Amino acid sequence: MKLKWTKYSPHKPSPKQTVFLLYDGLEAFYGGAAGGGKSDALLMGALQYVDIPGYAALLMRRSYTDLALPGALMDRAHEWLKPYKEVKWDRETHTFNFPSGASITFGYIQTPKDKWRYQSAEVQYIGWDEITEFPDPDAYTFLFSRLRKLEKSPVPLRVRSASNPVGPGSTWVRKRFVEGGTSERIFLPATFQDNPHIDKESYLRSLQELPEATQARLIEGSWEAIDSAAFPHFDHTIHVVKPFYIPHDWRRWEAMDFGVSNPTAWYAAGVSPDGYAVVHGEYYSPGLISDHASKILTLRHNYWGEPSIALCDPSIQARTGFGTHGKGETVHSEFSRHGIYLVPANNDRRAGRVRISEALRPDPNLVFPEWHDRKGEPGSPRLFITQNCTELIEQMRYAPVDPESGDIIDDYWESRHGHAMAAARYLMTARILPENRPQVSDGTPVGRSWTDWTPGNTWREMV
Repeated sequence: MKLKWTKYSPHKPSPKQTVFLLYDGLEAFYGGAAGGGKSDALLMGALQYVDIPGYAALLMRRSYTDLALPGALMDRAHEWLKPYKEVKWDRETHTFNFPSGASITFGYIQTPKDKWRYQSAEVQYIGWDEITEFPDPDAYTFLFSRLRKLEKSPVPLRVRSASNPVGPGSTWVRKRFVEGGTSERIFLPATFQDNPHIDKESYLRSLQELPEATQARLIEGSWEAIDSAAFPHFDHTIHVVKPFYIPHDWRRWEAMDFGVSNPTAWYAAGVSPDGYAVVHGEYYSPGLISDHASKILTLRHNYWGEPSIALCDPSIQARTGFGTHGKGETVHSEFSRHGIYLVPANNDRRAGRVRISEALRPDPNLVFPEWHDRKGEPGSPRLFITQNCTELIEQMRYAPVDPESGDIIDDYWESRHGHAMAAARYLMTARILPENRPQVSDGTPVGRSWTDWTPGNTWREMV
């Protein structure tokens, strides 16, 4: 197959870039490591058909500031096209107009509302630079609606993207491309070794000054080494165990994070008499409160057992539910009407991350329990998750730290993709509930948490 090319690209593509440019399927993701020529590949792709009348390309970044940085995509386009006086730049629309009538426009989607700026656009090429800066795929998938095939045109419809394995959107990008590739959606990994236009030796030396995990991501393009992960101690081989029957003498408790358009996340956990906690039950689904309640009651009856306490986001006491009795029920009261009684959890996000981190951290003085593959070995953590809790495992593995505070899970990510992590936070902050914790009629505390276990197999009451 002959590579479609125009004079506006100033240098010959590398072999890896050539594969990227030859591919005529709908989606392609290029890169992984730093220095692989990702931005050049996106711009080359946009320029391939600028000799075709009516052709339109759209190149996207997260913000206009990102677009305008020195050396970034728009600046690079100016450098490439400056020798060609026939190519005109429209400063107001950030568009290069070509003699053929073709155009390349630069855009950004920084907030959910920004996408509507492009609702009337008609393009044949969309290029996303640093796609992992977008925390979810909403903007990316929305612009598919702007792809339009020109009548009797040889121009294919193409969506192209490039990035390193960094940023709040790393999880969805990994799922879509690295793990979810098809014949119409490919991932082309590239490293600085694939780029003939940089000084490899000096570039490698500069990257080796970075933290080890960052080196793995930027030198090797690793999607596993995540230095921005909220829980770096989480290790699938240590913390994830096969499902097993939770003994009757284990204490049980639950936590839920309620969603309307987003899923409701509900987790059942147990703690052994010797202080090991296991999250063993998962319910993760959108739906109505009546649906959730029915399924949770069934899961309790058939699998989970009855909890001593079920924790929830405190805000559901004020959020209106979907009651049919004309009483303006809250989410909290409607669950109660269906037979599920919830206690507001401690929603301190910083404390929640600390508690989960403490429980995940291996303790050299603690041996692995008998139901673990490494039973009897030293270095056990106190928190485990069974394999059936797939959403929690996934979110635990890839939850990003808030880039500003550095000590809580990224708020935007959690609100869109992290409901399992919110529920896990409610589970693990149970020990620091307010002192006026609800009690049953005889004055006994509603429940206890594994975190209140103390050496000597004794328990502290949570009052």
